[in-house]
Amino acid sequence: MSRKLLFLLGFAVASRAWGSPAYDIQPFFFPQLDRPASISYPNAQGQSIGCVFDYQENVLVTVPVLFQNGSFQILPLPPLYSAYPTVISDNGYIIGNAWNSTPPFAQIPQVPLLWSNGIVTQLPIANCFRGSALSVNNSGQVAGCLLHTVLEDPYTLPEEPLVVSAAWWDATGTLHDLGTFGGYETVARFINNAGQLLISVRNSDAPDQLLLWDNGITQPIPGATGGAVGFNNLGHVLYRTDVDICEEGLTDFALWDGTKSTPLPTLPNYLTMYDAFNDQDQIVGCAINFDISDDRAILWDNGILYDLNDLIPADSGWELQYAGGIASDGQIVGNGYFNGIPHAFLLTPIPSVPEPATLPILALATFALARRRA
Repeated sequence: MSRKLLFLLGFAVASRAWGSPAYDIQPFFFPQLDRPASISYPNAQGQSIGCVFDYQENVLVTVPVLFQNGSFQILPLPPLYSAYPTVISDNGYIIGNAWNSTPPFAQIPQVPLLWSNGIVTQLPIANCFRGSALSVNNSGQVAGCLLHTVLEDPYTLPEEPLVVSAAWWDATGTLHDLGTFGGYETVARFINNAGQLLISVRNSDAPDQLLLWDNGITQPIPGATGGAVGFNNLGHVLYRTDVDICEEGLTDFALWDGTKSTPLPTLPNYLTMYDAFNDQDQIVGCAINFDISDDRAILWDNGILYDLNDLIPADSGWELQYAGGIASDGQIVGNGYFNGIPHAFLLTPIPSVPEPATLPILALATFALARRRA
């Protein structure tokens, strides 16, 4: 057997041993609460965010919490205010949006908040009716939008289009209103660690458009005429197009890598949706089969679509239904059932190790290659 063939054989065996990813699974919850919680994926410090419900003066309020080291901390809020935390950065910046929990809601504007080291800051919205914080990076810069239209009734939208402008707040908390870019509902949906913004523009007489904003310069994302789903630190975009893809086996979701868009596949016989991705372009979401009432948590990795239920131990007692976040180290959070009870989960990648039977072949192949180079 030639040295080249021996090396290739060893590589092929190793590839089979290292083929599909595998995950360790554990419940993800607030230990001091007698109920499961759906929370964000852990940041680089192992911190996550979520919310619990509480009654204050007979008013139901949504309380934001920070989860870390097996316990949780309630994030500060004004009395009788509710807030839902939306994003936590790798170094612990948290953003969310607060509203007054007592009716009528429309008389109290929604306000964007930034938490840092346990201190909450209300981000300015100038003279706008409402503001929303949607994304934060490691510098404390925040992306979001401003609602200029005054809503007299919170449950009834006006006949004319809402006027919404894209906005961002710098690390000092200063507001920058970027305007509508010719649309009527324009939102800065994401900001990455390079300070780039992903902006969606809605027009009344044209398809929606996605723009990449970089230090005042905007660039359209070719073919991206739908909703923005994710934006990573490489400037890659996960989006949903508003054009039906007729080719069998594909969804209307796509990944733009800075030069081209790649349509994403569907799980056979399932409605497949993608919800989040990381800096390695690993994408998670869910697949739904309405005919048999079955939901499956999914992972797209390096061109292959996986059912996450196939990547955990078969006797784990888990049924994974939805994956909502994936960190850059590959940890995944979502919701499912643990022994028949609804619960949030945390998946941690198991490092790939060659099976014992492959080690002699790998060693022989490596030795042969070394001799050849010598």
